[in-house]
Amino acid sequence: MSRVYHECDDNVVQDQLECDMSRVYHECDDHVVHDQLKCDMSRVYHECDDHVVEDQLKCDTSRVYHECDDHVVHDQLKCNMSRVYHEWDDHVVHDQLKFCVTCRKCVGHW
Repeated sequence: MSRVYHECDDNVVQDQLECDMSRVYHECDDHVVHDQLKCDMSRVYHECDDHVVEDQLKCDTSRVYHECDDHVVHDQLKCNMSRVYHEWDDHVVHDQLKFCVTCRKCVGHW
């Protein structure tokens, strides 16, 4: 069980996740994105600034690609514990996940 904090465009969204099944709410630029996750295998849809990003996750290890405002963020996740850094509209978002372990830096910005 963990809490994930997203900051984007002066909005702070608190998501509480469970490893088996959870609902994640993202608010960005007046869009509300509802993602339903499973711990084994799932597809996560993010809508932000007219971009739709489809991420396919595995619980053991996966790569998640986020596209927002011409930034591509590459995060490599593992199923232990991790901090994921997202850069979005000049904001730096620090997410602490219960299930994952590694983070990669935003391309061209760190």
